[in-house]
Parts: sequence; C-alpha cells; structure tokens
Amino acid sequence: GSGLPLLKRIPYFPGEAQKLLKKYDAFILVGASEPTAFFGYSEGVTSYLPEKAPRIRIDTIKQDAGLVLEELSLALGPDVGQNELRPVLAQYTLPALPQGSLNARNMCAAIAALQPENCVVVEEGVSSGAFYYTHSPYLKPYSHMTLTGGSIGMGMPLALGASLAAPDRQVIDIQADGSAMNTLQALWSQAREKTKVITVICSNRKYFTIELECLRAGYKSLGNEAKSLMNLTGPTLDWVSLSRGMGVPATSVDTAEEFIKIFQAALKEQGPYLIEAVLE
Repeated sequence: GSGLPLLKRIPYFPGEAQKLLKKYDAFILVGASEPTAFFGYSEGVTSYLPEKAPRIRIDTIKQDAGLVLEELSLALGPDVGQNELRPVLAQYTLPALPQGSLNARNMCAAIAALQPENCVVVEEGVSSGAFYYTHSPYLKPYSHMTLTGGSIGMGMPLALGASLAAPDRQVIDIQADGSAMNTLQALWSQAREKTKVITVICSNRKYFTIELECLRAGYKSLGNEAKSLMNLTGPTLDWVSLSRGMGVPATSVDTAEEFIKIFQAALKEQGPYLIEAVLE
C-alpha cells in the first residue's frame, strides 16, 4: 500500500516476464526459488531469468534474511532521506467507484475502493483478479496473499487460515469460480469458526486460463468436447445455494451498483459472507 516501495509483479506470460527481467544484471532470491512459467511451452520457454546473469539465494531457513538484507544495505551506502525515497514509494490513490455492467475490471476497482485499511486480501481470482494489481500498490496499507505457483484451490482455505490467525482483521478473498470448486468445504469451516471473511466469487463460469493456454499452444479452434472441459455450465453452479448450504450467507449480483451495495453490507457482518459476482 501507500508509503511502501512500489513493487512490480512479474508478468504471467513468459515473453513479458523475460522482457521485464532481462534489464537486470544480477538477482538476489530471498527465500524464493527462481521464477518459472506455469505451463510447459513448445518453444521450451520456462525460465524467466537471463541465462548468464549471476544469482544468489538467501535461504530463510538457514539464514536470517532480514539481517542479510540490512548488511547488504549498509554495504551499498548510507541511508538516504525522504526526498530521495519518494520516487520509489507508492502514493495513495483511491479508484473511483464503477457504474454499470459488472465485469472483472469494475469488480476489482470496487474492491480496491472499498477495502478497509489493514485488511487481508487473498487473491486467487486468476484471470479475473489480474485487474486488481492496477490499484493494489496505491491503497491504504494492507496484507496481500496470493498463489505462488500453478496449482489452484488455495483461496478459501487460505482466507480461513488468515482470519483464524488475525481475527480482528477483515479478510477479503477474490476467488475464481473454477478454483473455488477444489476447496468448497472451507466455507463450512469459515461458518463454524465465525470468521470475518468476504468471499467474492469471480463467476465467469469457465476455466478461462486453460482456454487461453490452449489458444497460446496453437489450438485455434476447439471441438465441443474440449470446450465442455473448460465450461462451468450444464448445469450452472448455484453459488448462493452452495454457500448457504455450508452456513455462509450469500448474494448473487450482476451490476456494479449491486456489487458495491452488497460488499458494503458484507463489511458490517460479524461472520463470513459470499458474493457471487456474475461477470460479463
């Protein structure tokens, strides 16, 4: 959030990621492995870092990463003042509340505009959650947790765990509908523990990432059987019934105005709430 260093997320697509990272001479991986592509590609592009660039990994299990970074900072030179730091710090900028039809862009703008300070945002919106990163660096300070690999289904249980660890903080889970079906039972645990979690289901009713990757792999036209594997229709998932069946109140909305109204009401709830955002 605002006042903290402005960080750039590595892009999802390999070509864009490599373009961003090739301008750096060396890399320090703090408790992290080298970034790689989610999928295997026919051209063999999986590694993002320039091939000959030196890299070193600070293992947070064997080393005190914070101390190592402090020593590195001292070695690089004296501390600078606020004037020198200002260009690399995020400035507070709140997006305007959207109007009209509900799409992924409007949904993310509304969440960013309404989320309270010091909340915890769990982001597993996958394709629909990408627009949230347009606003995330410039909001009031908060904690941001997201998936770190290609697997799906961590959003609901991660939101549950975050709320149990910090029961006084509002947790907001931006949750893709396909991913949510992997760990739906976490809603029951949220209800049982009376966690303060708002789950926003990004209901585009398909596994859009798989469809996109098929197109990138060269499959310009897909047969009906292939398409059926990517659609969450026939039957369409009834998220309101699924959520209420787990003990979590729920509402389905399909306009920006409805989403804003229900999201504001959910923030006042003392327990969990689910909003199905039916997206264009």
